[in-house]
Amino acid sequence: LGQVQLKLGDFRSSLSNFEKVLEVYPENCESLK
Repeated sequence: LGQVQLKLGDFRSSLSNFEKVLEVYPENCESLK
């Protein structure tokens, strides 16, 4: 979802979703990029 929001230009929502993923999966490589 974060990647779709990023492509659509919704940076704030995208960042929020990436941060939520990192809280649950701190080693998630895709979210760290």
